[in-house]
Amino acid sequence: MYGGYGEKKGNTLNRATQIQRQPGSSIKPIAIYGPAINEKLVTAATVIDDSPVYMLGVEKGLYPKNFDNTYKGLQTIRDSIRQSLNVVAAKLWRDVIGPEIPLQYLKKVGISRTQRNVSLALGGLDEGVSPLQMAAAYTPFVNKGLYYQPITYTKVEDQYGNVLLENKEIKPVTVYDEEAAYIMNSMLQDVCTSGTAAGYGTIKNAKGETIPTGGKTGTTSENIDKWFVGFSPYYVAATWYGYDLNTQIPAMEQNQALNLWNKVMTKIHSNLAAKEFSKPTGIVYKEVCTRSGELYTELCRQDPMNRAQGIAWAPIRTEMFIKGTEPKNSCSVHVIKTVCSRSTDLYGRSVLANSNCPSSDMYDKIFIHRKNPYYPVTAGAPFPEDFIYDYTEGEYCSIH
Repeated sequence: MYGGYGEKKGNTLNRATQIQRQPGSSIKPIAIYGPAINEKLVTAATVIDDSPVYMLGVEKGLYPKNFDNTYKGLQTIRDSIRQSLNVVAAKLWRDVIGPEIPLQYLKKVGISRTQRNVSLALGGLDEGVSPLQMAAAYTPFVNKGLYYQPITYTKVEDQYGNVLLENKEIKPVTVYDEEAAYIMNSMLQDVCTSGTAAGYGTIKNAKGETIPTGGKTGTTSENIDKWFVGFSPYYVAATWYGYDLNTQIPAMEQNQALNLWNKVMTKIHSNLAAKEFSKPTGIVYKEVCTRSGELYTELCRQDPMNRAQGIAWAPIRTEMFIKGTEPKNSCSVHVIKTVCSRSTDLYGRSVLANSNCPSSDMYDKIFIHRKNPYYPVTAGAPFPEDFIYDYTEGEYCSIH
C-alpha cells in the first residue's frame, strides 16, 4: 500500500493514498477526452491539427510542446491518445471543450478542482493526485460509465461482534454513457497495443492467453513523475514511480511505472480467463479517412504523405461511433489539383498551374487541404510533418 525502498519504520507515508503528485498525461482521458466524447463534442475520428501553437503568447515561445518536440499534423482523437500528443489535448481544451466541463467530470470521479487554465489538460494540476484517486477515476471506462467511491473495508467488528466501523452501500455516480465509456476503453486499448505503453501494457494468464488491457501513461516535466493507469475486464491499477522530493528519474528507471504495473497485473490475472470487454448496443461503425475524420473517398487511397514515405496502407480506418454521431460527409481534406511541375512556393510545395503553363509541365496531384492553413509565426518555427503535402489555395505558377 505504501511502497518505497528500504526498511519501513514509524509512521510510514502511504504512497497509494496520501501523496499528491502531478499526473501528467494520465489526466487526459478523465479530464479531456472522456468528457468530450461523452458530451458528443468529438468522436474517436475527429481530427485536430497537431501543429505549433503559442497558448501563452508568441513572446513566451511554443506552448505546449509534444514530448518529442515534433508535430504530427492532422491527427484523429484516437491517434492523439495513442501517441499522447500534448498539443491536441490542449487545443481540444481551448477550442472545443472549454475550462468548465473538465472540472465537472473530474468532480464526478472524486477529483475536485477549480483550475481553469490549459495546464489542466496536460496534467499540471494546482493540487496533485494519489494513485488511489487515479485508479478509481478510470473505473468508469470498464464499468459501464459508473464511478464508485473506493473503500478499503466494509465492516469492522470487535471481539464481541459489535460494529465499530461500517461502510454502507456505496451508490454509483454516472460519469459517462455506456457507449462513451466503451469508445474510451477502445482508444485506451490502443495505448497498450501500439502506443506509449506498448510491450508493458500486455498481460497474459498462466495459460499464455492475452488478457485485453487499456490504459494511459503519464510523465511530468524533466521526468520527475512516471505514471501508468491501466485496466483489464477484472481490475484497474495505477502505478506512480518517482522520488518523494522532486528529482529527475534516471533514464534506466523511466519505464519502471509500466514495468511494475505489468508485474502486478500479470500476477493477479494468472488464474483468470481471457475475456473481452462488454460492448453496449448503441455503437455503430463507419469507414473513415484519418486525415479528415469523414467518410473516405478514392482520393484518400492516394494519400500523398503515405506515398512519399513508402507506406502501403491508405489512411482509411473502420472506426466506432456513438449512434447518431457517425460522419455523414465525404472527405474534404484530400483534393486533386492541376499543378505546374516547374514552380513551387516559398516552402517548396507545388502550386497551381495557370493559363499560360504548357501542358507538358502540367499534371494532376493529390494534396492534403487544411481548413485552416498553417504558416510559421516566427523565424525558425517548426512545421507539422504533413505540411509539405498541403495545398494552399490561390497560389499559382510564377514561372510562366
